Amino acid sequence: MGFAMRTTHLEPRHYELVILRVAALSGSAYERMQHLPPARQAGWSDEEIHAIELGPGDALDDTARALLAFVDECVRDVRVSTQTFERAGEYFSEGALADVTLLTGFYMMTARFLETLDVALDDAPCDVLMTR
Repeated sequence: MGFAMRTTHLEPRHYELVILRVAALSGSAYERMQHLPPARQAGWSDEEIHAIELGPGDALDDTARALLAFVDECVRDVRVSTQTFERAGEYFSEGALADVTLLTGFYMMTARFLETLDVALDDAPCDVLMTR
């Protein structure tokens, strides 16, 4: 199912932002370790990744901040507010926002599975994630 989620309306930078943010909000070390290399490959700097994980800051542009707000509300409130949806809609198509919602839910589910079953970290990130 996770591999089917790799075909989206999102560019790789924004796809990885969603996953890293959900990982941070969910406390999922496994998701983080697997998606740091693809996030860097997609063009995120370590400073930007730090801002993605901690929340919006000066290191991120308006597009990334709008996407973070969308993901944050989706995780925290289930339903994203009209204001946040419209703000994200300035940067992303409806199809892309549907993909963000699906990715958020999928990686929330995955984080809960990994954390509840105490899945150990792999020795190295999975190479297949680098071929997006």
